[in-house]
Amino acid sequence: MIPQNVIAQIIETARIEEVIGDFVQLRKSGSNFKALSPFTTEKTPSFYVSPGKQIFKCFSSGKGGNVVSFLMEHDKLSYPEALKTLAQRYNIELPETKAETAEDIQERNKRDSLFALMLFANKFFINSLHNTDGGKAIGLSYFKERDISKQSIDGFDLGYSPDQADALYEAAKKAQYNIDYLEELGLVRNRNGQLKDFYRGRVIFPIHSISGKVIAFGGRTLLSDKKIPKYVNSPENELYNKSNVLYGIYQAKNAIIRKERCILVEGYTDVISMHQNGVQNVVASSGTALTEGQVRLIKRYTNKVTILYDGDQAGIKASLRGLDLFLKDGMYVRLALLPEGQDPDSFAQAHTIEEIETFLEEKSQDFLQFKASVLQEESKSDPAKKAEAIKDIIQSICLIPDQVTRSLYIKECAQIMGIEEQVLIPYLNQELRKKAKKDLHVTEQEARKLQELPTQATKQALPQEKPNVFYFLEREIIRLLFNYGTEHFSVNEHSVSVSDFILNTLTTEEIILQDPLLNKLLEQIKGCEVEQYSTLLHQEDQDLCQFLTNLSYDKHELSPGWAKNNVHTLSEIKKLEKAVTKTLYYYMLERILKEIDFLEQGLKEPDTDWDEKENLLRSKMRYDKAKGKFAAAYNRNPILKH
Repeated sequence: MIPQNVIAQIIETARIEEVIGDFVQLRKSGSNFKALSPFTTEKTPSFYVSPGKQIFKCFSSGKGGNVVSFLMEHDKLSYPEALKTLAQRYNIELPETKAETAEDIQERNKRDSLFALMLFANKFFINSLHNTDGGKAIGLSYFKERDISKQSIDGFDLGYSPDQADALYEAAKKAQYNIDYLEELGLVRNRNGQLKDFYRGRVIFPIHSISGKVIAFGGRTLLSDKKIPKYVNSPENELYNKSNVLYGIYQAKNAIIRKERCILVEGYTDVISMHQNGVQNVVASSGTALTEGQVRLIKRYTNKVTILYDGDQAGIKASLRGLDLFLKDGMYVRLALLPEGQDPDSFAQAHTIEEIETFLEEKSQDFLQFKASVLQEESKSDPAKKAEAIKDIIQSICLIPDQVTRSLYIKECAQIMGIEEQVLIPYLNQELRKKAKKDLHVTEQEARKLQELPTQATKQALPQEKPNVFYFLEREIIRLLFNYGTEHFSVNEHSVSVSDFILNTLTTEEIILQDPLLNKLLEQIKGCEVEQYSTLLHQEDQDLCQFLTNLSYDKHELSPGWAKNNVHTLSEIKKLEKAVTKTLYYYMLERILKEIDFLEQGLKEPDTDWDEKENLLRSKMRYDKAKGKFAAAYNRNPILKH
């Protein structure tokens, strides 16, 4: 936990334009800055930074917030991690909030030592590649043969382990590193009572964490002996869990965010060659079967993924294996198979970035199209096999958590496979019930209520959702209060602030906002002075922070293009009295209309006795009178209908 006074110091010290300026090129635009969005690919800048308010707003992606929010969103950090990053940047000391136990200190020291040892080993391998005879003659020659550039070698920290029994072991021992840690990290292995280098004679591919720390190594042999494994990898340890790591994620994460898509390949050189040729939103599962942890890691940066594997049978099977994991996590997945005899490495080297992107755009298929084409090819004219193929596809569709998306895929499946949609829905519902019973341990009756698609017979009975008028009015009340709380206007020849007028009205009428988020904001606003409203932008609750950021952008702000042509509009601040009073009274009128509706329903109830009906009628008359006054005040009839 970071103390609140230190959080306040971090927020006050950090300059959002300085921090964001490290990630995008900011250009001055009036009192703000603008840039191309770091979250999407765009040609016209729609990303704005306000130094005055210390917030950012990205209109192309809808994201917004303060400097902490930006780091959380861009680098996928937690709230404390983002604060610590800012504290480090601005040299703000973070005090310890609890005394560390001896065990805590020992655990932290060990972890720091393991990271330090991995960094030492990485530097050793890099030095061996560039400054030893074996590294130059064997390691660099291999990379040159694979057309891997010096820039890529440096960017991915590639190295070489000398073909000696104990070169790394002796170097680490001389540098006084813990020998036990060498073995724990898999850098050395015990052979007949002697510790020997594990990667000797291999080129080295370091594996980085999302923060850029080296946590594991992959080593490729340059020998043709089939008895020797082509690749060896670090064993799992305190730093490295292969199920939660993707090769190249550190180098690719910014491009994945910018492109809003991740391309998944299989091997180290696949990633490097794609990066080298300009396609940088690429990661690899490093030759292992895709895991749920790896899927979740990709989802931290995007919910769209393209699987790009070899076009042989092994590539097809690997693609299908990973497919369901992405669907289960609610991700949008496409699949592309390369021409026969090619892999992403060779394909990238033989094509320009434009050709690669065109191929991915034109040749990648939606998961349904891909799976249907593969299964149709296998079933051909056999009706029984075709039925099994359809069931296989539906089992994948039922993994999709969103009901609307499932519905669309069922419709498309029916068209592709040439079968009536209503024939497929009962089978999908059956699979959904099985899944619910298995995942949630519910009864058959409870499972029937979960996630089912409506059949044709039940579609007509579904209730139609109406727009929530109260939400929009309550949102407008908070917007006016938050943006213009300190402004004044005249009421009965007396000057009153927007804050006092709105809060006094809501308090007098004992009004509680119906939307929980908006009511929570209202209570926060009530709890601080009007001059401190802007501090609410810097709270830990990122939902509220994002919401307030959206409210902070004036909906009536005039674009520069209009101003250049001498076209002027009345600023909202000049018509605050009208905006505030009308919003409040329309809101109260809606509440009156709702209450009248409730009273009328009570009067229609056959079981209501005469005394109760008389009370209801008197109440209704009072509300009708109030409604008439509101309508007369603005010389118009109520326009907001239920």
